Amino acid sequence: MQTDDIIDLKRLGLIVRRQKLMIGAVIAAFLGLALAYVLTAPALYTARTLVLLDRSVTQAVSDISAVKQMAFESAALESEVEVLRSRRVADQVIDMLVAKGVFKQPGDEVAREQIAGELRTGLRVDRVGETYVLSIQYTSKDPQLSADIANAYAEAYITDQLDAMAEMSTRTASWLGTQIEELGRQAIEAQQAVADYRVRYNESRRGNPQPEPVTSDAPDGVPPPSSDTGLGILRNLEKEAETYRGLYDSYLEKLETINMQQSFPVTETRVITRAVPPAYKSHPRSKLVVGAAIIFGAGIGLILAILRENFDHTLRRAGQIRRETGRPFLGFLPDRSKSGRRVLEFSSGGNRGPVEIALHGQSVAEPFSLYSDTIRTLRNALDHAEKGTEREGGKVVGVVAAQPGEGKSVVASNLALFLSQSARCVLIDADIRSSTPVVSDRKQGAVRSLDDVLSGKAALSEALLNLKNGNLAVLASFAEEAGQVLPYLNAGSAGRVIEECRKEFDYVVVELPALLSPADFFSFAQTVDSFFIVAEWGKTLSNSLNFHLAQNGVDPDRILGVVLENADMKKMEKYYGHKVYL
Repeated sequence: MQTDDIIDLKRLGLIVRRQKLMIGAVIAAFLGLALAYVLTAPALYTARTLVLLDRSVTQAVSDISAVKQMAFESAALESEVEVLRSRRVADQVIDMLVAKGVFKQPGDEVAREQIAGELRTGLRVDRVGETYVLSIQYTSKDPQLSADIANAYAEAYITDQLDAMAEMSTRTASWLGTQIEELGRQAIEAQQAVADYRVRYNESRRGNPQPEPVTSDAPDGVPPPSSDTGLGILRNLEKEAETYRGLYDSYLEKLETINMQQSFPVTETRVITRAVPPAYKSHPRSKLVVGAAIIFGAGIGLILAILRENFDHTLRRAGQIRRETGRPFLGFLPDRSKSGRRVLEFSSGGNRGPVEIALHGQSVAEPFSLYSDTIRTLRNALDHAEKGTEREGGKVVGVVAAQPGEGKSVVASNLALFLSQSARCVLIDADIRSSTPVVSDRKQGAVRSLDDVLSGKAALSEALLNLKNGNLAVLASFAEEAGQVLPYLNAGSAGRVIEECRKEFDYVVVELPALLSPADFFSFAQTVDSFFIVAEWGKTLSNSLNFHLAQNGVDPDRILGVVLENADMKKMEKYYGHKVYL
């Protein structure tokens, strides 16, 4: 991965700067949706009741049970949550609210089921952390109704616990009553057996045994009192009678406790916070929704900005030129709209009077400007490429762009004017589909052009326009004559014109037709030694430029480099971190 591909914080900040409008638009879109939702969504209010489960409060009934549960485990608490959500509790809530006039009496079971379903929809029951506290929340459009239903659920839950305890107590009391009755009978029988056996035992001790066998009133299997074990048997009968009596008393005590519990009902649940009508709506949460929309919109906007940057193939940066075209980057030419053309006076070879041409000459007029610095870089690249060759005559360089209007005339005229300061140079406007900016009136035939030379109507010496007090010559062309000269335009005729100029001048700068016109370009490109590629900053697509270069068969080794023209240097410094000190 190249350094230019790495998205660090600095580059991310520059991306945000460049794409701030799109990011802002995405945030605005999400914010608009959030505001629309907040303004149109119905306001809902949530009331909350807290109940505490504490089994240490009630022990009477659980003490007589075989299973004791002194604390709630997680599973038990979850079970209590489900009890609160149950249909049984919902029915009690409905009855309570009907009694208070909040609800109307359901007409049938279907209506009751519908109301119970609506209650379950708005109900939420949760355990508060790791405590024994249950939170009962109810949400509706009416704050007072939310509070009423939340409190009704707490009351219904407590009532359900009381009913369950009463039901269990009733069943336990019924069972205890049966057991007490049976134990009472058994205790009486045991006591009677002890009394009978004691009489017989005492009489046998006084020497007056009962006639044998007298066992009709003795317990089964009890030997006669005269037996040596008679005293032990009496003791056993007394213990059995005491056991029955003890069980009877114990069960009777428990029955009295249960009856007392029913008289004073106590539950293991109590309300610790009653619900009140909420003052603020719980849904939609305007601040939360708006904040989330801004954050989410900013995140989506940033992602889209990065994707847009990665898929944006318009040429803007030096590293991008090298990476996407494979050729060196030679420099920027600033926004041409801020510097107009210079009108220069030329003389024609046919002595037909002066001719005024408007050329871009910022490289000469502003010697310390970025224009001049970039054009000097082009000259160095041109001289270095041609150094050591055995080709006779001047150096021929073509200035070309993928499409018309991308600034090749700006680069060609600036380069030609700069080269003419120290050497003889000719500028050939070979783009026959556009006109050289001649200010003079051409209706009187005052200016010969490349079109006349190609068609044989004039010699090269007659068509060349020479700058007064300068070493620059211009071979103009005019778009209105392009249709007439097309039959004469080919590689041979164009090559002869360029070769003749090579003999007379040190540099030949050819403004070539756009690559979009392959036939016109091919006619002149065969004689050109090297090329400068001009791309318009922020508009020329790298894949389009590469396609046209390949389509026209341009040898990559003949391309000296790429110039980015019409660059907004303030944006370059602000959005791309490129600083220019010229």
